[in-house]
Amino acid sequence: MIRGKMIFICTKCKKIFIAPDIEYCASVLSVPMPCPRCDSIRTMPLSLFYFSQLSIYKKIWEQMEENREKREQKNNRE
Repeated sequence: MIRGKMIFICTKCKKIFIAPDIEYCASVLSVPMPCPRCDSIRTMPLSLFYFSQLSIYKKIWEQMEENREKREQKNNRE
């Protein structure tokens, strides 16, 4: 579900940007949005709780990257 707009930060290039705030798996977390500068998916909402959320988002990024690799492998086989 789209909840509006959110300020995100890219953990690779440190770009701060505004993107849609989309609910992640029916939770209070937001789906990481691709960075407009470096196209990294390793982004997260910029908040006061940045460091406490970092470990949670690391797991989400790993899962998203795994899923991307699986899709690419499947597409290459077809």
